Amino acid sequence: MKKNLQRRLRAILRSLGLLQIARSTYRNHINRKYGAIRQFEVTVGETPMTFSTEDAYSRGWFFPRYEGGKIHEQPVSEAIVDSLKGARCFVDVGTNLGWYTVLAAKHLKDGAVIGFEMDDLNVDLLRKNVALNHCDNIEIHHAAVSNEPGTISYQRSSAAPSAVFSISSGGGSDGEGEMVSVESVTLDGFFSDRQETPDVIKIDVEGAETMVLNGMKRILSDVKPSLFVEVHPTKLPSYGSSVAEVVSILMDHGYEIFEMEEMRSFEGGGAARKLERDSLRKLGPDTEVAVTSMLFAQVPAAV
Repeated sequence: MKKNLQRRLRAILRSLGLLQIARSTYRNHINRKYGAIRQFEVTVGETPMTFSTEDAYSRGWFFPRYEGGKIHEQPVSEAIVDSLKGARCFVDVGTNLGWYTVLAAKHLKDGAVIGFEMDDLNVDLLRKNVALNHCDNIEIHHAAVSNEPGTISYQRSSAAPSAVFSISSGGGSDGEGEMVSVESVTLDGFFSDRQETPDVIKIDVEGAETMVLNGMKRILSDVKPSLFVEVHPTKLPSYGSSVAEVVSILMDHGYEIFEMEEMRSFEGGGAARKLERDSLRKLGPDTEVAVTSMLFAQVPAAV
């Protein structure tokens, strides 16, 4: 409900031509209040992590919502840590500042963590955070993950990092800004000549979920990793897709799908509601989960 209200407020401000002014005012407030804080430190379970907040984007990402050591998407973070028990390879598609990349690396000290981030500005901040945490088991790739290899484009509204860039879309730029090209890879192609295979994959690609899944069908069929897929019901249609298609792709490969409710809760949350094919309409753009929802997918263990 809170996210729906925020969307309505943004729509009103945009219609009045005040959205950029409101965003600038908020950024100035964050910089004044938190500008002297150079790092954000947090502990997940017994695992300490450190992230740089020297730049304005990182400050705004961590503060004020995680002030006092709050954990980003705590139910999801804890579920990913649990899923890494016995794993050897974690793949982070859409790393942004590297929260899940670093978290996984801390729990896979003898394993591999492979992160994909398509925006070069985000990659620079990501590498800084990897260095801060002394993680030498992380492999970063400046590339988009899609359904076919080659080159893709996305729109960047300014020379600043962002969490909402997406392939061939405005990505939060409100229709203005430069078009940026980047290498595109498929997960099937990337892992075709590598020794390791992914045990756990997190996907957060701002509406391009089906493109990623369609580029990893061999992995879904043969490797069957556990998946954490953040779905964006309001953004998927711009790619000619839907939550129903995302879930159907996974179900067709033998996966059970669970919606992690209250994925951004700091207290409780994370309850897993199993999805059936006839329940997909409940994840439509007019429901309480209209903005984002985290899906956990796994293949049932053989009896």
